[in-house]
Amino acid sequence: MPEIFPRMRRLFTSGFSYVIFLMAQIYAMVRLIPANHPYLLEENIGRFGFKDVVATAANNLVIEKKNIDQIIVFGLMLSAIVLLLLQIVILIGSLIFGGVAMAGGGGGIVVSELFVTANPEHDIAYMLMDRVFGIPDMFGSCISVGVACVDSAGNNYDTGAFPWSFHAALQQFFRFYSTAMLIIGTIIVCYYIVVIVAETATTGTPFGKRFQNVWVPVRLIVAVGMLIPLQYGYNAGQYIAFHAAKYGSSMATYSWRSFNDAVGSSLGDGANPLGEAENLLGKPQTPDVSGIVEALSIAHTCAYSNWFNDYSAIGIANKNAVGANVLGNRAAYLQRSKIKPYLTKTPEAWMGGGNEPGVMLLDAGTTYNQAKNFFYGGDIVITFGRVVDEKEGTAVNDLYASDIIPECGKVAVFITDPADSGGGNIYSGSADIQDFYYNTITNGWFGDENIDYINFAQHMVQENSTAGDVCALPAGGGLRDCADGAGTTIQVQWRQERITDLTVELETAISDIWDVYRTETEPFAITDEVLNRGWGGAGIWFNSVASINGKWMSSVANLPVIISMPQVLEEIRNARSSRSKQVNGYQAYNPETMPGDADDFAATLNSIISDYTTAPTILYKTLVYWRAGKKNFNDNGRDSNMGPILTAIHLIFGTGGLFSMRSDDNLTVHPLAQLASLGRSLVDASIRNIAISSGSAALGGLMSAFPGAISERAQAVGSMAASISYIALTAGLILYYVLPFMPFLYFFFAVASWIKTIFEAMVGVPLWALAHLRIDGDGLPGDSAQNGYFLILEIFLRPILTVAGLLAAMVIFTAQVRILSLVWGLVVQNSGGFDMGGMATGAASVDVGFLRNMIDQFFFTISYTIVVYMMATASFKLIDTIPDNILRWAGSNASSFGDINHDPTGELTRYAALGGMTVIREASEGVTKFSGGIAGSAGRFLGGGR
Repeated sequence: MPEIFPRMRRLFTSGFSYVIFLMAQIYAMVRLIPANHPYLLEENIGRFGFKDVVATAANNLVIEKKNIDQIIVFGLMLSAIVLLLLQIVILIGSLIFGGVAMAGGGGGIVVSELFVTANPEHDIAYMLMDRVFGIPDMFGSCISVGVACVDSAGNNYDTGAFPWSFHAALQQFFRFYSTAMLIIGTIIVCYYIVVIVAETATTGTPFGKRFQNVWVPVRLIVAVGMLIPLQYGYNAGQYIAFHAAKYGSSMATYSWRSFNDAVGSSLGDGANPLGEAENLLGKPQTPDVSGIVEALSIAHTCAYSNWFNDYSAIGIANKNAVGANVLGNRAAYLQRSKIKPYLTKTPEAWMGGGNEPGVMLLDAGTTYNQAKNFFYGGDIVITFGRVVDEKEGTAVNDLYASDIIPECGKVAVFITDPADSGGGNIYSGSADIQDFYYNTITNGWFGDENIDYINFAQHMVQENSTAGDVCALPAGGGLRDCADGAGTTIQVQWRQERITDLTVELETAISDIWDVYRTETEPFAITDEVLNRGWGGAGIWFNSVASINGKWMSSVANLPVIISMPQVLEEIRNARSSRSKQVNGYQAYNPETMPGDADDFAATLNSIISDYTTAPTILYKTLVYWRAGKKNFNDNGRDSNMGPILTAIHLIFGTGGLFSMRSDDNLTVHPLAQLASLGRSLVDASIRNIAISSGSAALGGLMSAFPGAISERAQAVGSMAASISYIALTAGLILYYVLPFMPFLYFFFAVASWIKTIFEAMVGVPLWALAHLRIDGDGLPGDSAQNGYFLILEIFLRPILTVAGLLAAMVIFTAQVRILSLVWGLVVQNSGGFDMGGMATGAASVDVGFLRNMIDQFFFTISYTIVVYMMATASFKLIDTIPDNILRWAGSNASSFGDINHDPTGELTRYAALGGMTVIREASEGVTKFSGGIAGSAGRFLGGGR
């Protein structure tokens, strides 16, 4: 091809002609180039170069004081030219030789690594590209290079031979498509040849007036070159898009890793994308521990009653001396009593337990980890019972679960986190609180705390027996003193003091464990496994905040509970439920005949009672003490027996988790952790109470909060409780599962939009190539093809812009919520009209009538939660918004596939709210009806068809 080098020189240097013309104009402004000089005329653009302009200005420069302006301008222009040339040289050198580092605030940026992905085998973006387009030796992920793809559990995933059959078919399709577009392009070229000949004939100008001497043949070469199918069926233009995607992905991955490296330089090994070391774990409110005190008081009362009625077995002839004897030697009493705490299990083959014993006798030295491991990491169930008569004297290791009679009931310590407590385990925060709950039960039986429970048991037994002398027992703290009179019983003061003491212990334990757990940055650190996923996995880490907070909140909320009453009470309840549905709550355990009982029911009760040495009347009165009287008191001195509406709200919504969002300790906790913690508390409370409202036995547990509830009232409250639970569970699902998942969801959908944009380019590139076939217009793109260059630029930039959107979403969301926390108290104060600060200082103008009660706190906290949730959804949309709209800053109005895509994550939230309400309600109603039908059938069967 003649004059190829002159043409190439004109192609790459013609753009600088305008820069040289501008330099001439600047020199003319300070009289270094005379007016009307040929260099200042537009028709001479391109006819002179840098050397000509600078030389002319230098010849006219006179070094004198009066020409100081000319000297300054000439020096600045010369310096600018030198710096420009130096920058070009450095850039070319860095690209050729590599290793050049550009200094930055957070560290050096190695230019040679900007467009190289460190671990392409496990890069999500590369894996998607290989899966979709199937080009060997292009992206190098585990899909295409024969390396096993590894999932989060460490399992290898075999993808098979690459490329796949689908890839071969897809590539054949694009080969046909490019060939077809090439034929169309040939037709267009032939058309332009005819046009050029016609215009030459009519205008007398060679090639016509619209023909651009340089760019028309270049456009023809570019268009044809882009359309010719190359390897694997894709044409050159499509490979341009592939390389833009590959280099853009590498740059985004490099930026994401650099961001985390910069955070790591401040936080050390605990680096995470939020850049916070100690504010990612919420602090829960202290839950109500009255159930633990109730469980221990019932177990001790049952054990003491059993021992008291079997006193001859330990050689005490005078029952009146029992009190002083037991409190004076509690260790001997526990040793001689037949009722002891056991762990029982029935090992199955799949558990891998082999010939392990099915019974473990607890003692003061049995640790939490030993008890948990006995149940293979499952819930710890402590059975307060005795060995069957014919097995007495048998070694514990030779006993089976069926050899232990749960005479005094069962208490469960729930295991949310199966990790061992202590031992420096960085994830042991949840396990440590479970350890505390376990030790609360065992210390209440073996430790110094048992003196209060044994004293209570002695008073309860002897107050309800004919042979006891309660005056011989230690009094005080709500327990009867001789001076109180014979009719006096145990007062509410006793349980209030025990609950207060245990609450203080639990508050201290939660604070201590939380202080240690939240400073352990390792659980929240982003791992190399996540970073190796590249920019496409940037949203993966954020769900760990919800996972760790959820486990921690659940472990605190899952208090030990009674899962089985003393066996004689369970027998009475079963007998009553088989004969009548009109008795619920603690009345179901009443061992005496009641109005409405059948005539022969007294005989049934007597036959049950005669089989046990433990007095059921004493146990029943213990339940009455706990469930028929007033409940605990809140901080403002109000009775917390609040009526059915407020009680249902407290039980079913788990208001402890709700109110903890506004506690002083949680004001500095990251809002993502706050919302996840709240969501988990709502989910746990709702699931627990839906289950309670679905079964007759469990319903009695719920009805214990409503003293004296009869069947109709129980059903009405249970129905109301279930309805409220649907709302709470739906809100919990969104806050715990959907909201913390939003960064990943939005980000993964953004990655999917990028892939769809590339696929759009595969279809659009041949059309973009045809758009170059124009004989008019300026430059290589002309007037028609310039948008295609912006779309290629978008493919290149969208990955790093998506990462920028993620970072913007998190920092803006965090800032908004923390500022909201600072001003929310003022907002509530203005709307409620009550100044808590004024009450604290004793201001006379304070109207206590405006003090917010629980229902006001509840709805104000709900409002706060909704506002925070709205901020989260609005902020996370930046992950899509920034890459969709940023190119307008470059003057482009081109729209890609991602720009017109809808918001799938927002739709997920709506579907979760609307669909969740429907599905949860229908499922719960089905379970309720099923359990009701089963209970009814069992009742009719046991009642002889009545």
